[in-house]
Amino acid sequence: MCKTLNYKFISEVNTSHNLDKFNQHFLAQKIFDKPEFNGDFGEMMVSWAQFNKEVLPGRAFTFWQWFEGVTELSKRHLSPYWNDGLIFGFIGKHHLHMILNDSPTGTFLLRFSDSEIGGITIAYKIQNIQPFCKKDLEIRNLADRIGDIAEISYLYPNISKFEAFGKYITGELLKAVMVLLLPFPRPNNTAPGNGTPAPPPVASIPPAQAPQNRYNEFICACY
Repeated sequence: MCKTLNYKFISEVNTSHNLDKFNQHFLAQKIFDKPEFNGDFGEMMVSWAQFNKEVLPGRAFTFWQWFEGVTELSKRHLSPYWNDGLIFGFIGKHHLHMILNDSPTGTFLLRFSDSEIGGITIAYKIQNIQPFCKKDLEIRNLADRIGDIAEISYLYPNISKFEAFGKYITGELLKAVMVLLLPFPRPNNTAPGNGTPAPPPVASIPPAQAPQNRYNEFICACY
């Protein structure tokens, strides 16, 4: 199933940047409703009802409707960011807790919303920021929105947000970014253009011990 979904995604978005093993593991968790399962889904069979008949638990849409919404969102609004490896994509909340809890304050990542059709969420550590949605992004693009938010500084794990998103920033903010990038310090081990590095293995995350209220999210519904 995951290979088929990956092919669908890269074909529609017109990208060579595949869904990685963490993305695919989350998709399996989602369709089987096993958010805390860290084992191998390889031998499990997906029924048509699970795929596109039964609504997801607590939602008003099926798995396929949700996945298709993310694909359409990415095709219409996010493909440049996805191609540059700036969007983490599909990731479960337990895994997300683990990543951000061990990251410096101000670290954030971009994940597809799992609670609505066609949304992208900025998840970040510690600070609280009010949500923005479709109308906001029609006025101001995703990169400019990220540049506006003082509380977030580094795209996971340690790339300056201005270095990561600078080429997509527009207007007056662009002038400020040009100054900041000459030079802009960055913690070790990641250079821009290398994509999102692997987070801690999914199997290493103890769901029962996941930190609570250590990150916040706001949803950019572009679709």
